[in-house]
This record gives sequence, C-alpha cells and structure tokens, in this order.
Amino acid sequence: MAAQALIHLSRPSEALGFAMTAYQLAIQQHSKSATDVANLVLEAKKQRWKKLERNRIDKDMSLLNQMKDLIKSDSERRIVDLREEQWDSTDRERDFEAEIAVIREDARVQMEDLGNVFARADPQRYKPREVPDYLIDSISFSIMTDPVVTKNGQSYDRSTIMDHLRRSNTDPLTREPLRMEDLRPNLALKQVCAEFLEENAGWAVDY
Repeated sequence: MAAQALIHLSRPSEALGFAMTAYQLAIQQHSKSATDVANLVLEAKKQRWKKLERNRIDKDMSLLNQMKDLIKSDSERRIVDLREEQWDSTDRERDFEAEIAVIREDARVQMEDLGNVFARADPQRYKPREVPDYLIDSISFSIMTDPVVTKNGQSYDRSTIMDHLRRSNTDPLTREPLRMEDLRPNLALKQVCAEFLEENAGWAVDY
C-alpha cells in the first residue's frame, strides 16, 4: 500500500492522505480491511506528529544552541589572545596549558548551567508530546471528547459514530449490525479524555 511505503520513506503527511482515502473507501464498501487501514491511518498520524514534534523541539532549542555558540566563540577568542602572549620558558608553557584548560572548563560549565536553566524554566516544553491510542476516535482519528461504547466494547466519539450510523447501521470496524440505541456513554474514558485535554490544552487540540 502506498501509505505504508510513504511511512517507511519518512513522508508521513503524504502517507496520511493516502491512508485516509483508503479508510473512507473501506468504510463505504464495508470492507474487512477497515480495521487494518484504520491502524495504518493512526500510524501515519503518529509519525506525522512525531516529525512535527522533532521540528518544534529543534526550533525551541535553536536559541539555546546560539547561546552555546557564543560561549564557545568567547572561549576560543580568549585562547587566541592567550597564545599571542610571550611563553618563552618551560614553566611558562605549563602555565599556558593550564590557562587553556581553565578557559575550556569555564566554557563547559557555562554551557551546562545554561542548559539547566532552560530545562528548569519549562521542563515539559522540551519533552516529546504524545497522545495515547485509547484516546483516539477510530473514525475521525482525533482525541475524543464524548466517547460512547458499542455492545462489542469499541469506543467512538459520539458525534462521529452517530454521523456514521445515519448512513449505515453497521459498526465501521467490525461490520456487525449497530444502531444508535446500542451506544452507551463511556464515562470513565470521557473523564480520562477530559483530564488529558485539560492538562495539555496548549497543544492537544491540534493533534
């Protein structure tokens, strides 16, 4: 399948487009492959999100790297200035090497301290953000806000499964008969989804 190949080529955005098209077709045709294609959509979306996360962290870290480069440049300048002084004896040469070691150690400590300051300022910002699979609706592939559970134990977001059932009285994944009255609120999962969205409100809505 093209989507799977694109995932292996690290082109998850394109893979997601192909996978979503294949998934919609599988649903319309009540295909047995719907579950497998749904898993492929989820994998493509996860890989796309991971790529976006890597780009976000790299961008956030660029300022830190620029500041570290300034520290390195300053230490190298100090070493060049030191080399321009007169070192005409063995004892003075040893002093010279010791001075260089001190300059480089000072730079290392400054860069380490700088990294710690960034980490303490916002420790969560520099960690990859992930969404657990069980919070994802198997139709829209977004985080559920009002999950309901079918008689077979499969959870969907209420709005997406009801929209599907208006067109077809079957479970989109299992293809078994399903009616709106078969749906039951999944209160435990709803609470978990709500807590996750509240704790990660700054980014989870964009998943």
